[in-house]
Amino acid sequence: MATQLCINITGTSAHFAEVLRSSEEVVNHYHLQFSSFVEEEIKTELLTFIHANNLRRDFDEVSLAYWNNTYTLVPFSLIDSKNYTDAFTLCFGDHFAKNEIDYNMLPQLGISSIFHLPSWIKSFFIVKYPRIVIQHASTLFLRGMNQANSFKPTVEIEVNDQHFYLNVFVHGELKFSNAFEYNHVNDIVYHTLLVLQKLEISKESGEIAISALNAKIDLKELKETFTSIDELKNIRLEVKEHQYIKHHLLCV
Repeated sequence: MATQLCINITGTSAHFAEVLRSSEEVVNHYHLQFSSFVEEEIKTELLTFIHANNLRRDFDEVSLAYWNNTYTLVPFSLIDSKNYTDAFTLCFGDHFAKNEIDYNMLPQLGISSIFHLPSWIKSFFIVKYPRIVIQHASTLFLRGMNQANSFKPTVEIEVNDQHFYLNVFVHGELKFSNAFEYNHVNDIVYHTLLVLQKLEISKESGEIAISALNAKIDLKELKETFTSIDELKNIRLEVKEHQYIKHHLLCV
């Protein structure tokens, strides 16, 4: 059966999952918490980890998502391969080297995601997996939600140990997408409720799906806090443990 290796890289960790493409079953997953923030030391840790877990095998597909909150979404018609760095600089200043600014196109949504991607990620992983597809996490989530094509309001919250992504689709159209830093469950609930109120959908029937990658909060507590809010009583809440991995399967 065809197997895909799904790799997720954050600022503090790496996650690898072997997934059967036909059934979406995660057959093995591996976690590496970086002990250093120095590029060369991270690469050494990754190399040792990959060999120790026999992850250099010939997988049918390999995909990588880079999780950070240094990204922006721009209308597809406003950028091309020559000026996308200008759009990024307008949002984040000139603190990043131009060769570490990249973009993914989402023509189905009419937007592109422009983001910071440390140069070592491409140089390291392309050598190990020449056919790898590298994307920003925002691209992964938006493409997956768009293909689900739900008419009702659909909210996805993807949490890691530094920030969370909040994406909202209504009537099959993207209405909101952003990433926020957080320290507590209440921070996530606050930002989500505020967005739903501004979109005037907090009382509508719909779905909030919650997934996490190395989060520093208890997802059960997060779900219970959402459930306690009367204004959201018509919205179904569900913790989907490997939602982000399922989105990986749609990107190759």
